[in-house]
Amino acid sequence: MKAAPPFCLFQGLLLVSTVMLGIMMGMLLTGQTQIRVYSRERIATSAPELTYNPAQPINQQSELTYKPAESIEKTLPKPPDLKYNPGCEPRTKLALIKTHKTGGTTLMQILHRIAYLKDLSIIMGKSTNHGSINEFYHHGIKKEKLIPPKEKYYDILAYHTKYNREVTDKALGPNAMYITLLREPLGQLRSQFNFYWMAKSFKITGPNPLSQFLKDPAKYDHRSPGYMATRNPMASDLGFGKKDLIALTDQAMKSKEEVYFPKPPPMIESFIKNISSQMDLAMIMEYFDESLVLLKRMMCWDLQDILYFKSLSFNYKAKEEEISEELVKMHKRWDVVDYFLYDHFNRSFWNRVSKEEGDFWNEVKHFKEQNRRMQTYCLGENIEKTDEQSSLVVEETAWNSRFLITPEFCTVVKYGQFCFMTLLRDRAFQRIKNKGKPAKPIDPLKTKMKSLYEKPLCEICDIVSRDCTFNEYLTHLYHDKIISRAKTSFHPSGMGGRGKIADHV
Repeated sequence: MKAAPPFCLFQGLLLVSTVMLGIMMGMLLTGQTQIRVYSRERIATSAPELTYNPAQPINQQSELTYKPAESIEKTLPKPPDLKYNPGCEPRTKLALIKTHKTGGTTLMQILHRIAYLKDLSIIMGKSTNHGSINEFYHHGIKKEKLIPPKEKYYDILAYHTKYNREVTDKALGPNAMYITLLREPLGQLRSQFNFYWMAKSFKITGPNPLSQFLKDPAKYDHRSPGYMATRNPMASDLGFGKKDLIALTDQAMKSKEEVYFPKPPPMIESFIKNISSQMDLAMIMEYFDESLVLLKRMMCWDLQDILYFKSLSFNYKAKEEEISEELVKMHKRWDVVDYFLYDHFNRSFWNRVSKEEGDFWNEVKHFKEQNRRMQTYCLGENIEKTDEQSSLVVEETAWNSRFLITPEFCTVVKYGQFCFMTLLRDRAFQRIKNKGKPAKPIDPLKTKMKSLYEKPLCEICDIVSRDCTFNEYLTHLYHDKIISRAKTSFHPSGMGGRGKIADHV
């Protein structure tokens, strides 16, 4: 065999070297790609700060992004380019005239969250007992009993009170928007009957206590009109005089006409006209999601502002009890003002919807889908589809900016009503103590603190411990930057805010 020429040998060596160099470069490039992917995944799985600011765009969708069974973008036509109300500045001045047993607690919780996350001043008493949530209803809004606002005026009224426009205007200042929430009167009665244990209070026994009551409501309910009474409770909440309500009810009950009143008596008509002129939006409980979209548009809010879980929603026998047509007619006479009130605002609600522009119904459908996704994610369902600490991405549409729903957001959206009140109150007390300055970050490791329920981390620590779970309180400390995650060994338990709603309310 002849030896290979030197030139051919050199060519062979050069070819081998080129191949080896190519393999090494490929490995290096692959390693760099793996590093980039790993870094992006680490960013995606780290717990982001609790914020309402839209997340920054990423070059590639994270593998951990929650994916619903059917994308909403596939089921809806492309909406017009509204860009979430162009030229519309978000409003924060809002008064909720909260009526009883109409879904108002769910709406109050939305306002709680907006006040909490945007650091707004909510009209709130200094008292820390649980009954203070109804303090304004019984005693009115009295300046000397309120926690002072951050600025000259408050931003939000969210609690039960008898409607008094003059007093509320003084507290909120000019340009506040006024809203209320109404419910079909028989549905409200069903809710009242269950929540206030009325069958027991009225000593009604038998399988159908609500029907028994409606056969002769005047026999059982001698209470003055109000939230614990069954005569025109919504009208009473909105400021209708009790004596007049009683007189109108008596007049209707004496009527033997098939229709309790062919048209509203002048007193009712005048009241409805007055309330209509003063309410910027009357929401309807049976169309709660549609009402929220109207509220969002009116206040120039984003979709994330109106996400919610239902509060104080129960299943009970009175909800399903069948009521005969004759008993419904009796109730229309007994609750005469509320029926006229609901009928008027229900018609005006749909009249308003008919005038809405910008693909209103597709926005409602989109909102319902995103709220369902949020609830599924925050309850920890389908957990195998996403990492425990990943975030749910809501992409940008014509109706909302792009944002993330984090485990921390899930904790906040599920705060109990008393926990929300207490954390807002504690924050206000800290602000007063610090003379308007934000609380300074604390390093628990450098102090002699024995627990996190000590000053200066909180001002009403025993009340915080009473009303909030540890996970809720810890999320609050991180959100308000009172402590740093890096300087404590504590962390939100389990899946953070993902999981069942706490037992407290």
